[in-house]
Amino acid sequence: MSRPFFGIVFLFFLCLLPSCTKLQEKNVKFDIHCPDCIKIVIDSVSAMRGLHYIAYNEADNNLTIKFDTANFSVRRFNFFLTENGYIKISQDSVKRKPDCCK
Repeated sequence: MSRPFFGIVFLFFLCLLPSCTKLQEKNVKFDIHCPDCIKIVIDSVSAMRGLHYIAYNEADNNLTIKFDTANFSVRRFNFFLTENGYIKISQDSVKRKPDCCK
């Protein structure tokens, strides 16, 4: 087999890679209404690897994200939100203000 054939096969598989990405959507209900906190969350989460889309809906305080299931860490995302006081883990958890609102 010649080199051009391998180049064509390589390009074919390279074109298929983006179609192998599986995106998942997650909605997160916030306990905050502070515009500064929302901006901090969006800016911080936007930098996470594997995130494709992020939007905040003021009407119902929901943050919607779409992410690549192979490259985005939902555990790290949830840890960031709970450690900084943006969401509660359960009804029994103590509600604390985010760092920017103290």
